[in-house]
Order: sequence, then structure tokens, then C-alpha cells
Amino acid sequence: MGLLILTVLALLVTSPATANAQEVVLEFGEFGGQQGEFLAASGINVDQDGNIFIADRSRNKILKFDAEGEFLDESPSFFDIDVDLNPPLSFDQVSDVALDTEGRIYAANEDDAEIVVLDSDFNPLFNFGGGCESPALPGESCSDPDGDGPLEIGDGQFNKVSGIAFDPSGRIVAMDSSAQSSSSNRVQIFDLNGNFLFKFGTGGSGNGQFEIPSGVDVDSAGNIVVADTGNHRIQVFDADGNFLQAFGSECQLLSNTGCSDPDGDGPLEVGDGQFYLPSDVTVDFADNIYVTDSNGRVQIFDNQGNFIGKFDVPNNNGIAIDNLGRVYVTSPTTVRVYEIDSDGDGLLDLWEQAGIDIDGDHEIDLDLQSLGQDFNGNAITPDSNHKDIFVEIDYFDCNQPGSDCVPGDIHSHQPMTAALETVRQAFENAPVSNPDNIDGINLWVIRDEALSHQLNCDLDDGCFDGIKTTNFGTPSERNDPNTIAAKKLVFHYNLWVHDKGTKSDGTQNTSSGEADGEAGISGDDLIVSLGTNWNQGTTEEQAGTFMHELGHNLGLGHGGGDNEKNCKPNYLSVMSYTFQTVGLQPTGTTGLPSIAIFDYSRQALPASGTLNESSLDEMIGIQDSGFDTFYGPPIDRDGTDNNGDGDITDDFLVGQGIGPINWDNDDLNQISNSVNADINNLEIPRCGLNSSNNPNSTPGEVLDGFDDWNNLLFNFRESELFAEGVHEGSTDTDELDFETAERIKTSIWRSKGGDKFEYSAKLICGKQKKTNDMRLARGFYTTAINVHNPDRENVQFFKKLALTYPPKEQKPGQVFPIALDSLAPDEALAVDCTNILQEVFDGKFPEPYIKGFVVIQSPKSLDVSAVYTTASLNWKGKASKQSGIDVEQIRERVRELPEEVELTDLVPLAPLPPPPFDQEFGVQLPEGTPGSLFCASSLPQGGASQSISVTVSNQGLATANLSMTEADFFLLDEQMLMATPSLEPGEVVTLDFDIPQGCYSAGNGSCEFRLTVDAGAQNGVVPESNEDNNSVESRCLAPAG
Repeated sequence: MGLLILTVLALLVTSPATANAQEVVLEFGEFGGQQGEFLAASGINVDQDGNIFIADRSRNKILKFDAEGEFLDESPSFFDIDVDLNPPLSFDQVSDVALDTEGRIYAANEDDAEIVVLDSDFNPLFNFGGGCESPALPGESCSDPDGDGPLEIGDGQFNKVSGIAFDPSGRIVAMDSSAQSSSSNRVQIFDLNGNFLFKFGTGGSGNGQFEIPSGVDVDSAGNIVVADTGNHRIQVFDADGNFLQAFGSECQLLSNTGCSDPDGDGPLEVGDGQFYLPSDVTVDFADNIYVTDSNGRVQIFDNQGNFIGKFDVPNNNGIAIDNLGRVYVTSPTTVRVYEIDSDGDGLLDLWEQAGIDIDGDHEIDLDLQSLGQDFNGNAITPDSNHKDIFVEIDYFDCNQPGSDCVPGDIHSHQPMTAALETVRQAFENAPVSNPDNIDGINLWVIRDEALSHQLNCDLDDGCFDGIKTTNFGTPSERNDPNTIAAKKLVFHYNLWVHDKGTKSDGTQNTSSGEADGEAGISGDDLIVSLGTNWNQGTTEEQAGTFMHELGHNLGLGHGGGDNEKNCKPNYLSVMSYTFQTVGLQPTGTTGLPSIAIFDYSRQALPASGTLNESSLDEMIGIQDSGFDTFYGPPIDRDGTDNNGDGDITDDFLVGQGIGPINWDNDDLNQISNSVNADINNLEIPRCGLNSSNNPNSTPGEVLDGFDDWNNLLFNFRESELFAEGVHEGSTDTDELDFETAERIKTSIWRSKGGDKFEYSAKLICGKQKKTNDMRLARGFYTTAINVHNPDRENVQFFKKLALTYPPKEQKPGQVFPIALDSLAPDEALAVDCTNILQEVFDGKFPEPYIKGFVVIQSPKSLDVSAVYTTASLNWKGKASKQSGIDVEQIRERVRELPEEVELTDLVPLAPLPPPPFDQEFGVQLPEGTPGSLFCASSLPQGGASQSISVTVSNQGLATANLSMTEADFFLLDEQMLMATPSLEPGEVVTLDFDIPQGCYSAGNGSCEFRLTVDAGAQNGVVPESNEDNNSVESRCLAPAG
């Protein structure tokens, strides 16, 4: 087969997301003699538009199909053609087909020993060749060059035309094949008009000799590659026919010829690089060689004949490969198309190893190995045996010419390196397997160009598409349309913008982003929009939003495998609103810790895969060992309207990932195996409220868990959204906005004890012009509250404003949430009147002056001080001179349980007596003897203990609620969990664990284990007076002999 030229990107749309060497991306064909059917499909080729041409040797036709395998047309047969050409034109056993750059079709007419040339509409143009069966008989058009016999096959004649291809210079390379004559086993070279140029080869088994050769192709250097069928090998010659190399050997399983038995106990196997009757050969643009043979597989070799890989194709005949790396293989009645993608990342091995030749000119248009460095200076080195994802980022920047920012505004939407690195590491540590046996995904992010700032830019308003058209790719790449076309096959395009537009009420849309794709549908375009109110976002907000929108591109919805059910407590993923901007919260931490994890879900939770809101088993919880979850409906923890919406039930419920969860939040804290609760109703938009903030609860749902990482859709080319300008998936009302994100953050922060330390600072801001106002003396007043983090770790703290004036009458004023802020170690910030004016009152106080308290709540101790300044007013009411300044240290209030509160203390105890004394030998038996300590009695017939027992004792002064006990057989890396019921002070319970198979052998006769009560978190889930006595290690012994 000749090298195919394929330039239409749409040809890759039919590929599935997880294609690999054994998966078919397109299959078509039916048995029969009617139009579009096959009797004996053989040679195959593809034109520039992706149309597929197949030679059927039994129907004597060339059939034409489009890129999706739909029948288009077919040529006349031997019986249909009546054209006055010389020699007479006919089809008889058409075996192969080739296409020139002008769209003409060249058919190898095997039994009529000629090559037939047709135009693109199957109209005959001319033929050349002609038969001379050797040894020849009189009347067979054979010649007698020297005049004294015998008759011989002449130059340009064929016995049987078995294969045809074009070399880079446009010459026709044709195989002549015969089982009877050595002189007819040869390669002949013709020009485009069928004029004979030269020949080489003869019959035999030596170098440069052939036995019934069939397929032929030519590499980029003009080297001719021949399937030497009868000799069960591949031979390679230079453009002049000089022998270069041969590789391969025979293995026929049916006759046990040449095959091996690697392990010595059968059966015989076909070795790599072995063939039985190789039938066809093709070469890709990197000069790798692909071979079909009668052992039912395709083998791949480099241009030196070294084996690279293989995949099974039953009853294969012809083979071809296009410049984009898709492999086309025929069997008698079927055509199969493969994308060879060993690691399943949607990128063909050929692309990752050699690059992409978009137009078939043997020049690499995009070399993925030469892209340089990613955003963090890491060398970009894609690997065909390790999954890779590529993202190009452009971003709006007020410093660029043509920006719409007001003078003095120099903000940029350039994503932080720390945020991108957080996401890169999440992919690197993903629990996703690869052929190289190293888990994870290489996320290659190129942070490219700063663009002129625009206030609004959306996926579907024309802005995004216009920018992608002009700015996708680096400036040097944009100089070559082929490079850009190749890059679009590989890269996601991500634009970091300010906002996506305005809402129907005229206010700015604060949605965090938008992307092509949703559950089960992949895409390639995404936006991050952390502008108005977000202030370009924190590191956590940038990381979570980028990973969230990229997740939509990878086929994930807000519920993983579904789009509608958001905020599911059993779905621990940044795809859920609950975790998008705060990450996953490790159990045992307080507030919003700096160790939050940004991740997709790693398993479907709980083990059953679902939570049924009509019948929730509180004993099970969600069965995740490392992170807290959050659920609703919300409750009131502190009697405060923290959101400023008039509703004090604004605190999420928190449940530990391991152990029971009190889903219905009953007053008695009783654990039941069947309760009813609307647990994903957090009373926020899309999770209990609709986009208009009206109630939209959905009780009684079945909430499916989902494993994100192992269900990613890598190949966006298979998506209907791959076409330019086509966008679908997340919309403005479907993505997390700033207001909702703040409610989630502050509620989670409070639910995890973020308000342990509290500071209340008096606030006075504004002018009091009246001389008779007894609330406040005439003057100008300002307040600045300074906050410093003395801790060694980052801290997030919440600020709110509690007004005392207004109102003017004596009654409580309104409480306004301000923000959840973050400080790194030793950092400080100020909350002042200007800050309050902008963040709370949108630039205008409700009265000339306000009074109240700024309340600061933190999970860690802070340094908080307030600076009060006053100035007198002149007769015009203007501040004239400073009249006073005061600095006050704000007192810290600790909101925690008094020290005298009684706590529990769970301890694991051995329920059995110590090892017995052996009376016969007078020795103390060792620890681990059956029937002692933790090791249960042996089986009736004797032997090792088959289970262990532990007594859990509550030695504290308070009731211990339901918890979990773990048996860790650490030599096997196997853990078992068992629920421990609620225990009153002094109460005990004994639990039994089966010893897993292989434990004794792993320890050479000693099964070692660790027993832990109140398991599942750093300090467990039950408050205890002593957290250091929860574990004990021991062993059980197998009897000697």
C-alpha cells in the first residue's frame, strides 16, 4: 500500500475515547454481491477527503466508502466495461488499489495481469501491462528476445499483479507474482503514464529473491518494502532496487512449523517478528512498517526491522495507514479501522513518538516531543505508554494594549503557578493505570499569551471563538496553518477571562467558568472567569475552578456520571459545588486547612455505589477513610444569620468519611439503618434552590457514587463538540458563582470549627455633621482593624459586620457577612471603612455614618488590633484636622468546651487469657498461641487460629457514640473495618475478625496485625481524653510442622 494522504480533521470524529491497539474505532462491511457488499475484500487505500477505496477480487470491483464507512459508489466490473483501449480493459481478480495526487485510481487487475487506471468517478482512462504466464505458451503475448526461444515474460508484463504503490517521486511500484516461474516474482517500476522504467528481483529464497510476493509499499526515503509471502518475511530495497535488509521467520501453528514453546509446557506460540504468509505491508510517515499475515494479527516494526508491537485482526488481507496514524485492515467481508493508542489517552502512539503530519507531505507539522517546557519549567515529554493531556492557556491582562480597563487598573488574569501546579500534581497522582506500570496522568499546561482585557467573554457569544481563531497556538505556530490544524487534534484551549456577561437584572455574571462537555460527553474548550467579586481568585479558587472546568472537557458532570444531582455527600470531587473552591477536607482538621486536597473522586461511595435518600443506612455512612463530607438540610449552630439573608439555618452538617453518619440529625443522635433525609439539599442554587434562589428541593433521590478518574473521556475528537464553534455543556446558570461559593466556604468553615477563636472590634465610619446628635459627637470617624497571622501555617478566617447604627431606634441592626480571608504565616491585612464601604454597601453607606462591630472568627489564634482616628469638621462640614487617634488590642475569646467536660476513652483489650503453660515440657508457650490473647481457639482438628478477637472498652467518663474498629494485617496491606456500637462508661463489646488468607505465609508462620479502636481519622471521630491508647499490635502463630 502507498502512503495515504489525509487532511480532513473530521475523519477522527468517529474514534472512541479509550481506543487502544486492540479496539476498533470503525467497522463496516456486509457479505454479498450487491452494491456496497463484499465477497473478498483485499487491497485498501484512502483519498485526500477520507474516502475509503477497497478492492474486491471476487466481485471484480473497486468500492468507495466515506470516512464513516457509508457506501458511496463502486466501479464497473469485468462484464460492464466496453471501451476501445489497447490492450482490452477489464477487471478480473482486482487485488489492490492505489491513488495518485490527482485523484486517479490505479487498480491491480491480478488475473488479467494489468494495471487499470480510472478517474475519480470510475471512468476508465487507460491500462498497461498485459499478461504473459511463464513458462509461456505460443499465443500468450510473450516474447522471444534472442529469437531462439523460449518465450519469456517481457519488461512491463505481469504474470499476476499482486500489489501496487507510489513512491515519493510519483513512480508506480508494482509486484509481479507467480507460483510457477521464478522470473515472474519481481518488482517493476513505471512512470505515471505506465511506461516501464526498470525491474528487480527473481524467484528464490535468497536476499533479493521472492516467492509469491504480494503487498508492497514505499517509505519516505523511497525504500521499497515487500511482503515476501512464500518466504514468510519482509524485504527492503532502496529506490534503485538494491537489497537493504530482510527480517522475519516462519511460524505456522497448524503444522507446528517454526513456532516456539517459551515455557516448555505448551502450547506452541507465534513469536514476535514471525509470520505465516504475510499478505500485505504498509509504512507510516515515521517509516514504521505494518504487516498482516495469516496468523491473524498486525505486527509493527521500525525501519530497521525491530519489533515494536502487535494487535489481533482476524482473517486479515490488505492494510493501509493514513498520515494521521489510523490503520485500515480488510478481511474478506469486513473493513476495520484502528487508532493505535497503547495508553488510552486519546493520542495515537505515532503522534506521541514521531509527531503529526497533517497533510501527508512527509514533514512533521507538530512534534509533541519538541514543545519545550510547561508553565513550571518542566520539559514536555509525552509518552505513548503513559497517559498525557495537553492544555494551552491564554489570559486577559489589563497591561496589554487595547484593554478596556480604567486608568490605573493593572490586574491580570494570568493563572498562578501554584494553582496550576496543584492541578498538575493531582493528575500526576491520579489512580489511573498505564502500560508503563506507573499510575498517573501527565498534564502538560502551556501558559501562553497575555491578551487585551475585555470585561465580558463567553463560550457562545462569539468572543471565545474569535479569540481562539486568532490566538490559538504560539505566534510562531500560527505562521503555519498545518501546525495549528495538528495542534487542535491534541490540545484543550483554555481562556482565563474577567466575566462571562451580565445577568437579566443588569448585574455582572459572577459564574466561575464554563466548558464544553458534561457527563458522558467530552470537549476541548473551557473558560475560567474569576473576575467581578472573585478578584482573580485565590490559589484554591483558581486550582479548583480550572480542574472543575477541565473535568467537564473530560466527560464529567456535577455528579460525576450525571449532570443534575449536585452536592451529593457521597461524591468527593471538585466537580461537586461542595468541593470546587475549598477542596476535599481531611477528617480531623478544623476550619479550611491549607492541606485541603483538590481531586476528582477515586471510587464510587459507599461500597454499594448509591445512597437512597428514602432509606439511608446511618451505620454505613459513605465509607471513605480520609475526608469529611457535608450534607443538609442546613441547621443553625450559632443563632446567627451568617449569610445576611434573614435565615439562621445556614450551617451545613458534617460527617466523617469513615464510620456512621447521622443523616437525619435527630436530637438523640441515634444511629438507624433506615432514615429519610434530603441530604444533598444545602439550600444553595442547584443544591436545594433553583437559579432564582427559590426552593427546589428533591427529596427521595437515589444519589449515585462515581469513580471520576477511571471514567475520564480523553479523546475529545470523538465528541460532537469538537467541531469549530460548537459549544454545549455547562451554561451560565449551571456553574458555581461567587455568592454561592462564599456561602459554601463559610458554612464548611464553621461546620469544621473554624470559629473557635473570636474577636469583636468596635467600628465607627463616616461623618456626623449635626451638633445636637447625642449618639455621636460632630466629627469625621475612621476605623482600621489589623489582623496578623502569628502561626506557622496558613489560616483562613471569617469577617462579618454586626450593625448597631442604623437602625436609629434601639433594636438590633443587620448582620452582614464580609468575606472569608486567608493569611500565610506572618502576613497581615486590614479591615477598614473603605473596605466595608465597598464590600458590604457597594460604595454608599445607608446613613452618613455607621456604627457596629466587626466580628472575626478563626480556627487559630490571631493578633487583632484596631486603630481609631477622628477629625474635626469645619463650618462647611469638611474634615479639617486630626483631633484624635486610639489603638486598641482586641480581646480573644475562645469558643471551646471547658476543660472539665467529661470525655470518653476507648481502649482495645485482649479478650482471652495469656498464653498457657505447657505442662509436658514445662515452658511458657509464646504469644500468639491459639486460644490466647487476641488469637481465637484453633479449629477442631488443630492448627492455626482462623480469627482474632478484640474487646473494645470505654474507660472514659462519657458515652462513646458509634465508631469503627480496624484490624490491619499490614504484611498483606489488607484492612478490615467493623462498626463498634455506642458504649456507656465502663461498657465493653467483643468483635471478631477473620484472618485473611495468606497472612501466615506472609509472616513465615506468624500472622501479624494491628488493632485500632475509633479508627478512620487522625484523632478518630469520638472525642477522647487519651488518643494515644487506641492501637495495639500482636500476632497469631501457626503450629510448627
